[in-house]
Order: sequence, then C-alpha cells, then structure tokens
Amino acid sequence: MALTAFDAPLQARWALSEAAFDTVADSAKRDLRADQRIELPAPRRLGAYQVAEDYQLGDGVFIVVDGGGGIMSIEGFARLPTGPNPVLEAQYEGVDFRSLGDNWYAWDASM
Repeated sequence: MALTAFDAPLQARWALSEAAFDTVADSAKRDLRADQRIELPAPRRLGAYQVAEDYQLGDGVFIVVDGGGGIMSIEGFARLPTGPNPVLEAQYEGVDFRSLGDNWYAWDASM
C-alpha cells in the first residue's frame, strides 16, 4: 500500500528516524531460521520514536513503538529484506504492512 498525504506526519518522523533504525537492523544476525526469534539490544529511543520492544524473527527486524497503537492495537516498524510473509504475518492478528522503501515497513496490528 502506498503512503498517502494523510501519512505526512509518519513520513516526517520516519525521515528523522530511519538512520537510527538502520543501525539497529544492521546489528541483526544473518543466519536465523524463519521461525527463530531473538531479542535485539536497541536503545529505548530511536530517532523520534520511543521503543517498547525490538526483536529479530528470521531475517526480519521488528521494532515495536510506544504510544500510537491504542488500547487494543500495537504498531511499529520492520525491516523485511524479503517482504512480509505468512510466518511474519502470523505474529500478530490483523497485521497490516505499509512499505516505506529500502525494505522498511510501517505496520500495525490487533492484540
């Protein structure tokens, strides 16, 4: 799904934050199985975002952010070199991925 004009705040915050997210994602291991999950040592703040949780699942890096998802939802960013797939989509109910470019996706899901 392409970002729209309504996503201008997301685009602005992402532009300020992408380099910090790249640093965390670049530290990820390269040889995990698709279903193998490990925690990553990310700082609690990346650019304009407060980090709630960060982990690697297979070759994807997920960073869950605080504050925007609401009471029954969760949101964050993921660097997915091979794009979203069923293993990744099974992590959360009703997950929606939106491409930000450079293998990065904004995502949100129900809890």
